Amino acid sequence: MVWGLRVLRVRLRKTAESFLLIIVLKIRSFMQLQYCMWRKNMRVIICDDDEYIRQRLHDNIRLAFKSMRKSGYQGLLECDEYDNGKDLLEDEGEKDLVFLDIEMPGADGISVGRALKQADSDVLIAYVTSHTEFLDDAMSFCVFRYISKPLNQERIVKCICDAFNILCKRRINVVIDEGNCVYRKVNTYNIVMVEKDSRRLKLYMKNGEVIRIMGTINDFLTGLNPLMFVMCHRSFIINLKYVSRIDKNTVYLCGDKYAAFLSRNKYTSVKEAFITYVEKSI
Repeated sequence: MVWGLRVLRVRLRKTAESFLLIIVLKIRSFMQLQYCMWRKNMRVIICDDDEYIRQRLHDNIRLAFKSMRKSGYQGLLECDEYDNGKDLLEDEGEKDLVFLDIEMPGADGISVGRALKQADSDVLIAYVTSHTEFLDDAMSFCVFRYISKPLNQERIVKCICDAFNILCKRRINVVIDEGNCVYRKVNTYNIVMVEKDSRRLKLYMKNGEVIRIMGTINDFLTGLNPLMFVMCHRSFIINLKYVSRIDKNTVYLCGDKYAAFLSRNKYTSVKEAFITYVEKSI
């Protein structure tokens, strides 16, 4: 009887310790997410051959960040300027948002924008011009905004805030448990899909890495951006950013490199979520 009570106490203690560990991990994940969202640095580039326009844009960008700081934002702003597309394309640094003139000496804004997108499909481009006849060409490679001249301060500030919100959703970090008391920070934006594998999960990353972690698929889903991630099957979560095509029972990602099962009862909701994501990305 005494031996049985000792075993029961040990089991209860281990259960309590496991429960507390789960709570700590969830709190750390939430804190990491909040930290990321409000300390994300942002690099904005202005490319226009008109010095007056560059100065106006610069002033309005500063105004937008001043407003964001009042709301608790703690990240840093880096704002660089170029008066021609050639110098911009030679800039190898990370670019979050680019305000780009269409008509400039040398390389025009359309060709520069297309080259920027080819180099980094995630860069946000806001065209600044008075020529609406170029709008169709610009929209062909998913331009983020089209700002007409003369400049409107309210639209520029809104553009900055909207861009920041998108960047935050892209760069949410979570703390994952790889087992044996090994914890790791992962950028969810780089997760292509998640697969349930017995009592563990496999995270398929953009760079080809496969990370195996402890946890349930439903708990992991709660820490992801619902506008980007959906559960297409009881064993699969997909990142809509990397979806290439959807058929009746399979979702293909990154071309045909990855494939996830698609439940019959989730086909419509997954298709609608994908269409909504694409529309919001344009």
